[in-house]
Amino acid sequence: MPTWSPDGRQIVFQSKRNGVGDLFIMNDDGTGLEQITTTSEREGHVSWSMDDRLVYNMTVAGNYQLFSSGLDGGDRRTLTNSAVDEWSPEWSPDGKHILFLSERDTEDGGIYVMDADGGNVRPIHNSPAEDWGAAWAADGAPIVFSGT
Repeated sequence: MPTWSPDGRQIVFQSKRNGVGDLFIMNDDGTGLEQITTTSEREGHVSWSMDDRLVYNMTVAGNYQLFSSGLDGGDRRTLTNSAVDEWSPEWSPDGKHILFLSERDTEDGGIYVMDADGGNVRPIHNSPAEDWGAAWAADGAPIVFSGT
């Protein structure tokens, strides 16, 4: 699940090349490969903000939880800490909110949004069907997603 930098010059992605699944960054031509995370847990589904912060899910005690960090993996912040899976985070175009999927109210995963610091979590859509692929429109207005 690679993600482009806002300026299109770099790519961040998850790889198992050095273990269970860490985040790496490289230039758009494949040069300059650097490892961002070095945990014993699996990180993935990373999103890159306009102000160069990353948000991603990481396995913690058997569940996916959400974290943010700088491009070098430093200044890591825990955004969620629940007993259910929370995954697929996406920065809003203005960098003020994070859209994500969570099993808070349903085991099939509902769509939620929170402030960039992990506060003010609120549901956006929750149905008995499985919801996936939530993404912001370029202007931050409508949200699109897939459902089964």
